[in-house]
Amino acid sequence: MRILPMLFSAAVGLITVVRGVSNDAAWEQDPFNRVFPKMEEILKTAATSAPQMLEEILREAEAAEESAVLRAPRYPSVRGTARMVSRYEERSDLESGRSGFQPQAGLTFRQPLYHWGSLQAGDRIGRIREELTRRNSDESFRLLALEVRSRYLSLVVDRLALDVAMRRLDLAEQEWRSAQRMLERGEIEDHQALDYALALDEATLVRERRQSDHDLALRSLSRLTGTGGDSELHLPESIPLLDDFDWEEQFTDFWETRDRPPFLQAADQRVLEAERRRDAERSRARPNLDLVAGVLQDQVAVFDRRDIDRTIFFAGVEVNWNIFDGFASRSRRAAASSRLRLEENRRGRLESDWRHDLEYLEARLDFSRREMQLADRRLSLAEESFERAREDFESGRLSAIEMARSELLMAERLLAAGEKRAAYLMAWAELISEAGRDPVVLWFARNR
Repeated sequence: MRILPMLFSAAVGLITVVRGVSNDAAWEQDPFNRVFPKMEEILKTAATSAPQMLEEILREAEAAEESAVLRAPRYPSVRGTARMVSRYEERSDLESGRSGFQPQAGLTFRQPLYHWGSLQAGDRIGRIREELTRRNSDESFRLLALEVRSRYLSLVVDRLALDVAMRRLDLAEQEWRSAQRMLERGEIEDHQALDYALALDEATLVRERRQSDHDLALRSLSRLTGTGGDSELHLPESIPLLDDFDWEEQFTDFWETRDRPPFLQAADQRVLEAERRRDAERSRARPNLDLVAGVLQDQVAVFDRRDIDRTIFFAGVEVNWNIFDGFASRSRRAAASSRLRLEENRRGRLESDWRHDLEYLEARLDFSRREMQLADRRLSLAEESFERAREDFESGRLSAIEMARSELLMAERLLAAGEKRAAYLMAWAELISEAGRDPVVLWFARNR
């Protein structure tokens, strides 16, 4: 007797392990997670805590309830009525009319039997809308993931730009102090010293502005992802060299299989909904067959006697046929057909734009890769030059101001390389996202 529980526990454990492995594999395939391991934690938090994803959760709940409403007409219904009416009656067997109050009550059971598929079509429309809402949620998360990655990279690049601003400020301070000494020795005029003072003020302003913009962007990303604070974003100091990751070899088989992205899947669902609505409108004007049963209770007036209570039990079938409705049914059918053609045209346009976007993104990825490689080569040359400058400074052959200039040039090369690496990463992210192969979006769709 213990075999079945053991088998059930083993099956549950196996499913859990498989799902865990599948989820881990999805995150390992994410380009950003390979470069920034903390990105998994950030996007998982955003999937459940970001304001726009909380709205999507509510939309999914709303769609589920609306689907239940559209499914309800297929089920039995019970309706009760009760009323008290004032009655005046004239009869040939009475010399004068008779008035009074008459209570009436009834209870009716109804079960649809055959409605030419219109009820099933309504049920399917509800389920399609549920699926459409889920695809819209996937698309919202896809766009959110791209936005989070873009802002995250911008913040890392901002840190490099902030370092450039700090080094430029340090150089301006050294040049200003040197100018003050030269002014005291009479080597320069006052207006020349003033130029160095203005350069120092400008460098200070740029440094403060950079810091303010960085802090504002950090708080904005924290709100976008729904994280508890800026410290949970785990921003690195720079973007590492990406040539070590062998991107093309890693994603060759992964990229060859393109899936329809969520927005195209949503377009498929809208076409399917339009088809079901057209089918429902075609059968709406046909006669419908229902099973009915119930009980009615009222009073019957009898001459020279008190009203007699009457109870009627009934059961049978009922046919309802809206024979003429002022051409409303015809107009609804025409509107449903037009909606179907509109959704099909819209899907075709989206597919055409999608293919062109993929071609553009592939070309942009190639350009981004080449630009990044050039920037990395310039950075390598700058590192060699910086090492020579450091040796000259330590040996006394290079002044402090010249060393500060070398440090500024090195920081600028790091910034330029960081910008190109960030552009390459975003080109990868947008390409696999547009192709429907973003591992993070696939994870979200499986684990909603």
